[in-house]
Amino acid sequence: MEYLKLFELMGLVITAAGLLLTALSLLGVFSDKNKIEFFELIFKTEEAIQRDGDIFEKFLRVFPPKNKSVEVTKIMPRRMDFSSSGRDAFSSVYYQEDGLPGKYAVATESEVKEWAYKTSVVTTGLIITFIGFVLQVAKYAISL
Repeated sequence: MEYLKLFELMGLVITAAGLLLTALSLLGVFSDKNKIEFFELIFKTEEAIQRDGDIFEKFLRVFPPKNKSVEVTKIMPRRMDFSSSGRDAFSSVYYQEDGLPGKYAVATESEVKEWAYKTSVVTTGLIITFIGFVLQVAKYAISL
């Protein structure tokens, strides 16, 4: 019977740790500050952003230009796009491609925001929580 109490305690501790990790991640503790600053730079400045630095290269890998053969030199000031109904408006990111403004949007503001704030810690926390939950269920099943 002593092993059941240890099993239960282990399950509770693992579940609590998973929930804490998930909560901290959702609160932004593990967010990449450089990606968040880059997101804010894109959508809060009216100037084109020069291709400079590691974060710009990460951005290009996640949001490549539609035409892979062009040379991207800048992120252009954002533009407002409208849906086909004309009722919905959203900000989009365009590149300067081969010295000319790009024809196609590479991402919307919501897509860039998701990229900037996303961390893998939420998934890890949920997996840890699930393991703790499974231990609790196993402890209950054994005690029957």
